[in-house]
Amino acid sequence: MTWKNTQTRTSTAEAKRWARAVKARDRFKCVTCGYQGTDGKGDVQADHRQPVAEGGQQYDLANGQTLCTPCHKTKTAEETARGLARTGRKLPPEQHPGTITPPTSHAETPTVQPKHTYAMPWDDPSRSTTDPRISAYGPTGKP
Repeated sequence: MTWKNTQTRTSTAEAKRWARAVKARDRFKCVTCGYQGTDGKGDVQADHRQPVAEGGQQYDLANGQTLCTPCHKTKTAEETARGLARTGRKLPPEQHPGTITPPTSHAETPTVQPKHTYAMPWDDPSRSTTDPRISAYGPTGKP
């Protein structure tokens, strides 16, 4: 998926012509399982026999084959696993927001102290008991 309004490798006019030619050549039939697709329905897709990332020719009809959607997903997952193993890249598991621990060192903590809000005046320890609203409640500061 692309986040910009640019063309992807498969959205160009040349790629679409190649895909139509591959599917027409194979008569919209999956070469793996034999599923008979329908023109224009989107139930079969053009696939590269040898992936472009592994050196396959992008617009060569001999490097194309027609696959149904389930077969194409399976083949793509295998290619993705090979590509990740080849490059050594691993995606880090996404951490659940509830398991994120707060920073522990002083360098990571914010310098501004959180401001406490007290619901009632007697809960605020900075107030003196001489305040008439508080002293009416006795030495404990609570009713």
